[in-house]
Amino acid sequence: MTKNLRAASIFGSLVFGYACTALGQQTVPAATATLHYGAPVTLDEARKVAAAVREYAQREGWAMAISVVDNDGELVYFEKMDDTMTGSIEVSLGKARTAAQFKRPTKSFSDPLAAGASFLLTMRDVVAVPGGLPLMSHGKMVGALGVSGGTVAQDSATADAGGKVDID
Repeated sequence: MTKNLRAASIFGSLVFGYACTALGQQTVPAATATLHYGAPVTLDEARKVAAAVREYAQREGWAMAISVVDNDGELVYFEKMDDTMTGSIEVSLGKARTAAQFKRPTKSFSDPLAAGASFLLTMRDVVAVPGGLPLMSHGKMVGALGVSGGTVAQDSATADAGGKVDID
């Protein structure tokens, strides 16, 4: 009995060590420690960003949910275009919160996940789908944008339109 327990313990240690080594080789999205926070996005700035997103989406014929959050991921402004899927409401907010809380585009999570970094699925409240972007003013992050309602490519392109807004 002791021999079996000892063998199981050794086997468990080897498996654990191998798993830790494998996890250590997977890439986590690069930290953006050099990205500093600025004063939170104002309501007027958030409306300006959302207007650019809406105009782009309308030109393309896409219905989108648009969320703008402050640096803490708290909602500043929300807009849902007519005929947008109801499920896109929470997804757009999740994308904006993820971009704000991790100081990076949500695409930086989706690419490693697609490459097999499944451990990202264990990160609480991370929406690993393109369409979430940090918002910048004077070189500092002031909030984030989340867009949902179309395909991955449509959400990403529409968010990019909002990310180009000059809110300086």
